[in-house]
Amino acid sequence: MTTTDSPPTSGFHAAPIDDGDLATWVERRIFDDHTPPEVAEHVLPQTEAHPLNGWRPADNSQAEWAMAKLAALEAELAVVNREHDDWAENVEASRRGATRSMDYRARFFREALTGYAIAWRDAAPADRGTLHLPSGTVATTVPRKATIQLEPAHSGELVAWLQAQDTERVEQAKALKVVDPEPKIGGVRKLVEAQRVGDEWRVIDPGTGEVVPGLVAFPPGDTTATVKPHVATA
Repeated sequence: MTTTDSPPTSGFHAAPIDDGDLATWVERRIFDDHTPPEVAEHVLPQTEAHPLNGWRPADNSQAEWAMAKLAALEAELAVVNREHDDWAENVEASRRGATRSMDYRARFFREALTGYAIAWRDAAPADRGTLHLPSGTVATTVPRKATIQLEPAHSGELVAWLQAQDTERVEQAKALKVVDPEPKIGGVRKLVEAQRVGDEWRVIDPGTGEVVPGLVAFPPGDTTATVKPHVATA
């Protein structure tokens, strides 16, 4: 046999909470929750002394009243949120429609200026850097060094090479962990350099020209450009 709780037979005839009291509690709670920390530390919480602070239903009848209030509020919130979502989507669709053509036009000119600035710099790389125009600038960056990385599959060969080098030189570069020897790429890079041979890159010991095992060199990246028009602000 199962039992269920049911509201008391002596139900109430008046709301247990006055709407005006609830409104002031809400205002104070909003103040407490949204007061900046630097202000809050100097102000007592506003809801602590409010008569509704910590209120709980006294019986099932009051609990049903509170549940009905909550259900009505959740329904109103759902309507408002749905209307807001619809409005936001309409605004976003309007923005996309209004800016699509402008975005593509801007992309066209940005790509054209990027290509021009890179060619302009490549024509005299030693003398040219940022292209200055009356309506904006195009800054170009030319990667000058190859990137040297470890080849994990051949790290043992690199450790052997480091151990065969001048100990003081390796220690000063901090290129090798002493305990459980393992190469440290930051220090290794101080001992070697990348060299281009034809279309390939290799890592060598600059003192001997010897190819250093366990390392790989990646060529410098392409020249990049940053286009910055002088945009007038309202």
